[in-house]
Amino acid sequence: MITLDDIERPGTFNLSDVNEMALTISDEAVAARQAGVRVRDTQSSCIHSGTTAMPKGAMLSHESLAVMRASIKRGCV
Repeated sequence: MITLDDIERPGTFNLSDVNEMALTISDEAVAARQAGVRVRDTQSSCIHSGTTAMPKGAMLSHESLAVMRASIKRGCV
């Protein structure tokens, strides 16, 4: 999980640390990873409290992001 604040939590990375790590990755390694990505692979997960105050998570695919972007561009959202 990537966090936006500077609080250290087990199992998380700070966004600025992730950006620094990204600078150490070769273009070849990036291309190899990109080649393995499929449209229905999870691209992010959103965690929210929901209406019952019990935390819930939703996994979003690359496809769902592309569909939302296309809908926004068409003025549907």
